[in-house]
Amino acid sequence: MTSLRPDDVRDDVGWSVLYLALPVAVWSGGFLRPVLAVLTILLIGAGGLAAAWPVTRGRGGWKLTAVSCGAGCAVLAATGFPGGPFPLDWIKHWAVLEALAERPWPVVETIFGSREYLRYYLGGYVVPALAHKLFPAVGAPAFLVLWLLGGLVLMFRRIGAIGATWRQGACGMLLFLALAGAEVYLAKYVPVNRAGPWLGLHYDSWATMMRMPLEFSSMLTLLVWVPTQGIPTFLVTGLLVSALRGGALAPVFLTYGLLTLFSPYGALGLLPLIVTLALRRWRELWRWR
Repeated sequence: MTSLRPDDVRDDVGWSVLYLALPVAVWSGGFLRPVLAVLTILLIGAGGLAAAWPVTRGRGGWKLTAVSCGAGCAVLAATGFPGGPFPLDWIKHWAVLEALAERPWPVVETIFGSREYLRYYLGGYVVPALAHKLFPAVGAPAFLVLWLLGGLVLMFRRIGAIGATWRQGACGMLLFLALAGAEVYLAKYVPVNRAGPWLGLHYDSWATMMRMPLEFSSMLTLLVWVPTQGIPTFLVTGLLVSALRGGALAPVFLTYGLLTLFSPYGALGLLPLIVTLALRRWRELWRWR
């Protein structure tokens, strides 16, 4: 039986880099001045090619990919797809996506009589919005689902590769989903102690019954509420783990810089690990392989 190791998905490094670099390049073309946009796209393109080329099929096999796709669909189902209801933060997600998909770039909003440029963590929205502009017959939410599912598959493939076999990898994905926050599935699909419609408030039911609105946020909470921030952060974390196991450093620092357009909070959380890695292996900062 073929064993899987984290290094067996090292080809997925290329796909992770492309997943993070493409939105930044698209955003640069639509929101920056032409000269800055060209320079930014060239720099991102050069770094992305150095980190990702050649992009090949990951070595985990189709079974690992299929299980990863199933895990990704489970996360999307917990989020509310296809018909809702969604966590309250999705009011913001839909508003940002609609603004990007239906208006010219850079998006300008009128706030209290003043015209202001749209400022937000736009990395998770620009590719689906651009796809809708190119193919207006398909709704922007459909492209967003495909974009999020692609990121989830990449994320779960790396998690699953920790197992010795694809079956153990599947158990690892289930464990990931169950580590705090799995109660979201019970709250959504099992009609027990439900006072009203599920709104993704991620309060623990035992605390709510005791009139103590406590929250124990989890990895699943992050993916359900803010997947546009959570997925990129997990991808960069996966590259960071590979670097800690002896992998190349340059892709980590490239994607860490790109992460700021997706989640400044994720970038702040990873900063101590990034600094520690840089200090320990500073001679290898330009190592791409």
